[in-house]
Amino acid sequence: PLYSSAASDVYKRQTHATEFIDMPADYFPTADYCLRLTTNMLHPIYMKDDLLAVEKDFPRLGDIAVFLNEDGVEMIRKYTERDGSPYLEAVSRCDKSIYLTSDIICLGTILGIIRLQDTRMPPIS
Repeated sequence: PLYSSAASDVYKRQTHATEFIDMPADYFPTADYCLRLTTNMLHPIYMKDDLLAVEKDFPRLGDIAVFLNEDGVEMIRKYTERDGSPYLEAVSRCDKSIYLTSDIICLGTILGIIRLQDTRMPPIS
């Protein structure tokens, strides 16, 4: 089983619910954990109750990843560059794009979406 958590165990400043879930072995075999989305704020890319498979690895340019700011707020952003500096591009209209600074840590790269309503279908990557 993969761990499903509202945050990675990398950062424990806040308390988050953790649950264990079973899923087919071929669903993102390199994933270290999953995040369950609790809102539709990232729609249309992600929806409430989606599980995001995450690998504890820094993203390549163009990858979407999970970041944590100094206030303990998790952010899902596309890792890009702007003016030669690392930049975190918003993936929804609810968020803002920001430059990657030393007080923001990366919790991992999103590999894809797992929708448990129908595990007979292949995962979305």
